[in-house]
Amino acid sequence: MPEYNCECCMFKTHIKTKFSLHMETSKHLKNMESFVKIEPDNLKERVATLEESNQSLKETIQLLMKRIDALENAPPVAPPVAPPVAPPVAPPVAPLIPETDIDDIINMVYGTFTIDLEPYKEATYEYGEEKSTINYDKFIDNFFDNEDKKLLYEDKNPNPLLSHSYSAGIEQAIAKKMCKLIPKDTIKVKDEARNKYSICSNGVWLNPIQSEEKLQEIIKIFDDYIFELNNVYLFAKQSYGKEIQADEFVDLIDKIQTDDESSKRIIKIILSYFGN
Repeated sequence: MPEYNCECCMFKTHIKTKFSLHMETSKHLKNMESFVKIEPDNLKERVATLEESNQSLKETIQLLMKRIDALENAPPVAPPVAPPVAPPVAPPVAPLIPETDIDDIINMVYGTFTIDLEPYKEATYEYGEEKSTINYDKFIDNFFDNEDKKLLYEDKNPNPLLSHSYSAGIEQAIAKKMCKLIPKDTIKVKDEARNKYSICSNGVWLNPIQSEEKLQEIIKIFDDYIFELNNVYLFAKQSYGKEIQADEFVDLIDKIQTDDESSKRIIKIILSYFGN
């Protein structure tokens, strides 16, 4: 039985009538417009092209297989090591500004450790000329209370600062008093041996030269105060205690004498205290 075959539509049948009807369908007619029947010569050319492409594909596959084999047999590669990360550097911290600075201390020392003799000045006349003198009797009577006068009668010094100046020396007395009055956070000692330190004044940390000027200012206030205290004590002893003898008078004066070297030694003591 013959077989009817439509190559462009890939249609096969043994029925001639059915094949004839297929040949008239719109599908077949449309396929026929783009269908080109492969002639034997053209078929050989296409086969050659396919064989050439197939050979190229084989060569590509072989090359890929060699690369895969090389990768599988290659030595392991160590993972990349990240560079060391430097620890973060904290920004420099500025010294805190203390609530009470050296200028507050100077004002307090000046107001507390200054003897005001102005109210006790009296006019006197000598050879017709008016002079101004201090009425020490009146001052001493107001300066010492009853408890102080009792100590004077017992030949004891009622003022601890002056008493300490006599016993331990004026340098130790002033240094000890200053260390008690100046807050620790007001002075930053950088190098005690080389006299490097900074003092806070009006919200600013001063250099060593400026800082020493501030300490010298306080030392001068205490120096003057102790000198006046000594005068007051000597006058008070005449009224309320045993009179001071000449040699004792000279000895007390020597104990409260200071100079530039004394001030330097006082600052050394202070720095030793604040540096610990």
